Amino acid sequence: MRGLLLRWFDLNARALPWRTPNRAPYATLVAEVMLQQTQAARVARAFGPFLASFPDVGRLATADVSSVLLGWQGLGYYRRARALHETARIVVAAHAGEVPGRVDELCALPGIGRYTAVAIAAQAFGVAGIAVDANVRRVGGRVLGLLGRDGGTPRAPDTVIEAGLTALLLAPGADDEAGERARVPEALIELGATLCTPRAPRCAACPLASGCHALARGDPEGFGMPRARAPRPLERSRVVVAFDGFRVALVRRNPEGRWGGLWGFPCDASGRATAQRVLTAVDHVLTHRRLEVTPVLYGPEGAHAGATWVSLEELAAGGGPVPVATLDRKLARRVAGAVCEGGAT
Repeated sequence: MRGLLLRWFDLNARALPWRTPNRAPYATLVAEVMLQQTQAARVARAFGPFLASFPDVGRLATADVSSVLLGWQGLGYYRRARALHETARIVVAAHAGEVPGRVDELCALPGIGRYTAVAIAAQAFGVAGIAVDANVRRVGGRVLGLLGRDGGTPRAPDTVIEAGLTALLLAPGADDEAGERARVPEALIELGATLCTPRAPRCAACPLASGCHALARGDPEGFGMPRARAPRPLERSRVVVAFDGFRVALVRRNPEGRWGGLWGFPCDASGRATAQRVLTAVDHVLTHRRLEVTPVLYGPEGAHAGATWVSLEELAAGGGPVPVATLDRKLARRVAGAVCEGGAT
């Protein structure tokens, strides 16, 4: 089965910028942290520019965290950027600037769990292991006949899926010398991302079809699926948009809060400033909640001391001199439309 999977991977793997013949540990670390909860296509756009700005672990370790956050824009989940920055500092201080290759050492670094550690160890150091993410969980659930929707099939924890796939795909064989076992984790991730999809899996093209329990049952979509997600709670708030012509005032967020270290619109006005207009709320979806944020327009007197004035047009278009969350860019677009129209939207 391993041979079938790897031959399929060799012929069908997507061309992604971090998939180079000789995986540099630092580049692999950056790619795998970026890929946490983010689609590969978005990471592919950000990966090259980020490495150009921070070409090695030493440069990343000594960079100002604001510049790291700015380089992370477009990827979301900015805690990962702060954790990666801290990881670089630890690697320089405790590992002589060399990314460690053992799973336990990698797991000790900020923001790196077992899945990311196994992926880095396999791709950069040739250490065989199974990294269970959503894609691999689905592949394993279907191939092994786990996570079924028919009440008689147990829902398996990741450790059971890892053990089952390890026995199936990582057993010692004639190809060990070529490091083939270390290629299995990425091949499984690719299989789940491209063929063994949540809906309408392309079973006819799957290299593991001959041993797939779910396909044999005639119900591939009935296995390997997550529990239904509970409705996201709605959180309502208002933000202050102090504007002066086509510039708006941003403040730096609390480093410990949501979007820590980024710049954005504050929740309260400065002094006794009077609101000029209330605009239609902007909806924004996070992993575990929905936000409904209402922008309230103020004149320049509503700006906080120490605020940074940014071009509204540049901010709305995705640029600007400071790192800003996607929500604040959406709010900027709403404000730009209202200002251009000369009335509330």
